[in-house]
Amino acid sequence: METIAASSTRAAHEPIRVCLASPLFYPVYSGPAVRFGRYLPGFLARGVEARVFTGTPNAVKAAMSGVQVDWHTRRTGEFLPVETTNGVPVHRVRLPDGHPQRRSLIFGLSLVEFCRRPEYRPAVVQFVNLPYTLTPALLRLRRLGIGTVFTSTMLPELPPNPIKRWVLRRAVVFPTGLVSRVVVSSGAMRDMLRGLGVRDPIEIIPNGVDTARFRPPKSLEERIAIRRQLGIGAHDPVLLFVGPITARKGVDLLLEAWGRIAPDWPRAHLLLVGPRQAENNPQEAAFQRKLNELVKASRAPERVHFIGLVPNVEDYMRAADIFVFTSRREGMPNVVPEAMASGLPVISTPFLGLPAEFGHAGRHYLLAGFDPDLLAVRITELLADRGARVAIGAAARRWTEDHLAIDRSLDRYVELYREVAASHQRKGATR
Repeated sequence: METIAASSTRAAHEPIRVCLASPLFYPVYSGPAVRFGRYLPGFLARGVEARVFTGTPNAVKAAMSGVQVDWHTRRTGEFLPVETTNGVPVHRVRLPDGHPQRRSLIFGLSLVEFCRRPEYRPAVVQFVNLPYTLTPALLRLRRLGIGTVFTSTMLPELPPNPIKRWVLRRAVVFPTGLVSRVVVSSGAMRDMLRGLGVRDPIEIIPNGVDTARFRPPKSLEERIAIRRQLGIGAHDPVLLFVGPITARKGVDLLLEAWGRIAPDWPRAHLLLVGPRQAENNPQEAAFQRKLNELVKASRAPERVHFIGLVPNVEDYMRAADIFVFTSRREGMPNVVPEAMASGLPVISTPFLGLPAEFGHAGRHYLLAGFDPDLLAVRITELLADRGARVAIGAAARRWTEDHLAIDRSLDRYVELYREVAASHQRKGATR
């Protein structure tokens, strides 16, 4: 007779089918999808038969990501030819360009149709967002005996209106009660969900960092390759920001601080790596104008580099001296621990959702307020003190190696998928 231990060991090595469900996926930019896209090779190495189910972007998202495709020629709900990313099949459904709720509803129902197919049927579906419009899909997946995991990556700000707050709470709480497990990346995220009324068990799995990819430069050539492309000297001070160029990310705050720094540091450069959402979104036209005015007012527009979306962000981190993160609201942003793993000293605002998992402020990274004058002072102090930059960067690298290495996160996710799949198998056996 097979022992329980032997059975568990065998099950742990058996392949398990997992479907990553994300309305947006490569080549379209989406922060959570980028993170899970980087997880895919590790999932494959751990016996996960992964597939991605995604949708087509609307016109604004496509333009923001620099994507030019003929998806608009397809009918709504049509499945497009299968693609491959990181060795994983990517199944894409044509979504309408209109209202977000309609897009989400069609995405969910198409996902259920996909999961019904025996050749694709997963044991677990991993969601990276969970609007209430996915409720019909969640109920159908439950009836199919398919486990579901939701990783909450960010929470909306609570509106001041009490009725709107109540509606928002219900929109968050109800769908999370329908999934098998809820995952967050930090204790701060867990506390926020609890504050909204989520009472189901919440698992904390910090965002994992590939410390082999994100590392300090090994040679001067690695450090100056990107600088050479941009016409930046090998010893010129370089500030770096990575993320969408949006109001929530506080790029206006960073440019206000830059206007105070640039005159006193005539050889300094500011690199802004990420898609310019405002450039292609009429609703953010005013913010775009504000950014243009701030760049012009800095009297150093030639030293502000809008890089756009790039596949080799690690090269830009190896080229920089300081990483500045000015966001106003986050979950656990990938780019901060990636910069830390690259040996960069990080200056961050105390954004809503700042996680303890980043380490200790003052030792592993520095905090600055939301005042551009104070932010400029903090950046200037660090620019002037190479010893502090080196010490903070080295401490940050050690912290990520000890606490945020990607293997820890991958192992726990795969273990969680197996737990969820086994639970649904047991429920199916008792019916």
